[in-house]
Formats: sequence, C-alpha cells, structure tokens
Amino acid sequence: AILYVNVEEQPTVNFQIGGGGSANDNYIFNISSEERNLLGSGKYVLLDLQAAQRTNRARLSITEPWFLNRRLQAGASITLNSTDFEEAGFVSDSIGFNTNIGFRVSEFDSLLLSYGLRRDNLELTVSNDFTSPNLTEEEKRAEVDAFTSTSGEPFSEVNVTIVNADGSV
Repeated sequence: AILYVNVEEQPTVNFQIGGGGSANDNYIFNISSEERNLLGSGKYVLLDLQAAQRTNRARLSITEPWFLNRRLQAGASITLNSTDFEEAGFVSDSIGFNTNIGFRVSEFDSLLLSYGLRRDNLELTVSNDFTSPNLTEEEKRAEVDAFTSTSGEPFSEVNVTIVNADGSV
C-alpha cells in the first residue's frame, strides 16, 4: 500500500511596522522582522529596530537548531541602545553580545547555557540647581563606563572619568 500525504507549509515570517507617540519621546517608530525557518534550514533570525526622539534600539539575533550537525541549539545576539536626555543631564549608549548553546532533555524541556557581555557608557551632567556656583563646567560632568558579564561568576568593572566641558579627559 502506498500512502500519499499532502503537506502545506505554514508561513514562518513575522513582519511588523509600528509607530506612535509618548510624553518622553514624542514619536516612536519600530520595525521588526522575524524568520522562524530561514530558507528551510530551521534557523531563527530576528531583526528589531526602534527609533524615537530620545531613544534608539537595535537587536539582531540568530539561532541554529542543528549546531555541528547535532541536536544542539546554538545562538548569538547583539543589541545596541542609545538614550539622549541631554536636557536632563543624562546620555547613555550600550552594546551587548550574548551567546547560548542548549539541548533537549525531554519532549517539553531544554537545557540552555548562555553568556552575555555588555558595555554601558553614561554621561552625567549636574545642573546649576544642584551644585555649588563655584564648580566649573568640567566639574559638573562625569562619564561612567561599565562592563557587565551575565554568566558564571558575574563581574563588573566601573571606571569613572571626569570629562572636561570641551570633551577632553
């Protein structure tokens, strides 16, 4: 006996465009594209972008379900974030990178190990309302760099640097 089966593949792409407004950002625009079966390979890919007056965000993520031709899932993602509230004395930029590897332990459960590293850069400026009138512009401004690890033994390294008004250290 010969058994014939008709198979119809379901869509694997999710594409979104959006916009709006908020009290903090005035306008917000975002676009996202997600592919759950890239070119029939089973790979997962996500690109997510958001732009606003004061904040911007980008994320790219990819996951390979058959890493090294084995039933291992491996993935990586990178994120970029920028916030500019300069009138409030706060500007920040960050970049992050994450990797992961995992495998199924049962029909519904998986074990996933991940590692992430992120760098944050903050520029802080204190207004005249909160400082002594004797402080110079360079004494009112500080820059903070922080590196953060998100797996195993967490570490954090913070360096505070006073930045002069002309941008020099």
